[in-house]
Amino acid sequence: MRRSPVAFAALAASALWGCPLPQAVPAVGRNGQVLVPAPRIVYELLSPQSTVVDVAKTCPAAPQFTLSASVSDENTIEAVEARWFVDYDAMSASGIQAFSFPEPDPADPSNPRRAVDPFIFAPVDWEGPGYALHVVELVVSNGFRVLGEPGLKLPNRTPQDGYETQVFRWVFRYVDPPGGLCAFPLPP
Repeated sequence: MRRSPVAFAALAASALWGCPLPQAVPAVGRNGQVLVPAPRIVYELLSPQSTVVDVAKTCPAAPQFTLSASVSDENTIEAVEARWFVDYDAMSASGIQAFSFPEPDPADPSNPRRAVDPFIFAPVDWEGPGYALHVVELVVSNGFRVLGEPGLKLPNRTPQDGYETQVFRWVFRYVDPPGGLCAFPLPP
């Protein structure tokens, strides 16, 4: 008995339909090059975890917020850099505030988690009628381009070719009483 090619194709398709094959998904960039993934910001260890932080307009002293984070990087021997930006402006490349070079845990060098140095954000416009919105960003990579390199779309935060960045943003907005915080973490 001879089967038609159509029947054979239908039989093959039905066999594959019920048994999907796992497909490898390579991390390939726009130019066909393999990407080196950035260290991952560990959401569970962010402080504060909220992306929007309400700041009270009635703080008796300058508000102060301590932001902290950790990254996870399976390659525990590579260098990782964290850059903190406040109100980043790509046109002027302004806003970079601090650098951190998270190191592996000396007690357990195989642990992929690394603590980022905390960043203290104190809005300068806490008094006065011009309450502004502020954005603080944590950008991490294992391969940033050189600081101040000219001609980049995002100066001081662009990765080298073949590398990636990961970003977390906190938005600080002023709110009318009775809401808002004057500090984080909250005083005891």
